[in-house]
Amino acid sequence: MLSAAAKKRVKKRKATEASLPGQSRVKRFSEPLQPLPGHLRKIVRGYVGTTVGPITPAMFKQAVDLAITLIVEPLATYPDTDQGHKQALLAAALGSMRATMPVIPNPHPCFNTAVDNGHLRLILQMSDRNYHRAFRCDSNSLRELAKYGYLDVLKCVWYYGDECSDVERYELCMTAVKHKRATVVRWLIVDEGGDRVIQQWMVDELLCEAVLLNHRSIAEHLLGAKADVSDNDNWAVQCAAEFGHTSIVELLIEAKADITVPFNAPLKSAARNGYLEMVPVLLGAKADVTTCKNYPIRYAARRGYLQVVQVLLRAKADATADHNYALVNAARNKHQEVAQVLIAAKADVSEAMDQSAQLGYAAAVDFLINLL
Repeated sequence: MLSAAAKKRVKKRKATEASLPGQSRVKRFSEPLQPLPGHLRKIVRGYVGTTVGPITPAMFKQAVDLAITLIVEPLATYPDTDQGHKQALLAAALGSMRATMPVIPNPHPCFNTAVDNGHLRLILQMSDRNYHRAFRCDSNSLRELAKYGYLDVLKCVWYYGDECSDVERYELCMTAVKHKRATVVRWLIVDEGGDRVIQQWMVDELLCEAVLLNHRSIAEHLLGAKADVSDNDNWAVQCAAEFGHTSIVELLIEAKADITVPFNAPLKSAARNGYLEMVPVLLGAKADVTTCKNYPIRYAARRGYLQVVQVLLRAKADATADHNYALVNAARNKHQEVAQVLIAAKADVSEAMDQSAQLGYAAAVDFLINLL
């Protein structure tokens, strides 16, 4: 049986071991490492031994997963990678500065790995030690930075790496647009002096993508970079109207988009799809409610959008246009409330019945007879 002094010494030694890096701390969680091959156990232990702070089973699991995905799989790409380099690669993935800082024969994969995971401090320290020399970040890594919004890391890599071409810059912008990274988009398209640094067709394409995905803040940045809202027959506002992006439509109208070209397409789309909030916005911007034989009210009636029909009627849409075809459409699809509103707006039931009979819409004729 140990004396009180011996117990005190044992307790102190255990406390000291628990606070030290390396094997003494690994032993506490050695069981999760047993299923791993020997070389992976060494790598994981090597990472843990350089980590500051408490070690948890979750940290081991993360290290094991990364050891498998970042070390076993890249062996085909880097066949000459030695054991120390594998350890550094794993440490770079987890952002461990202490493990990565020793001189590495081929630091570029570690640099790429640190870039992919957004470890800015590690990248800066590696750059200070000239680990970036002869380095050119591949396009996949740059796209990952744009995708996840690591703007500080992207700036760092951009500064130390080779200059990107216009097409590469455009691809990064498109990635940032698709993932709603507004600050990245702005930094890529506008320099410190506020001048646009990509070509006109590129910024126009980016605007179309932002509109399609309903990214208003990004669209604002692109309009600030002088994107052409009239490009391709005002495709941007047509697209926004088709997909119901009312705030984008308002933004494009403020930017002088012509909503009447071609053939008042935005209003036709809004009415056809029942976008009640958008229709007044377009009418307020002087869209023609009677375009294409009163197409908007005819299709709103066909699909039973009662409130849209009422808004169009208040804007002086003609309920009798094209042989009362709006009423014919309402009758074909048995939209009783819409039909009653059209009749109240002086649609001619008799002419609608004749038109329905000529077109062979027997069900519409029966429906209109019941309304009389």
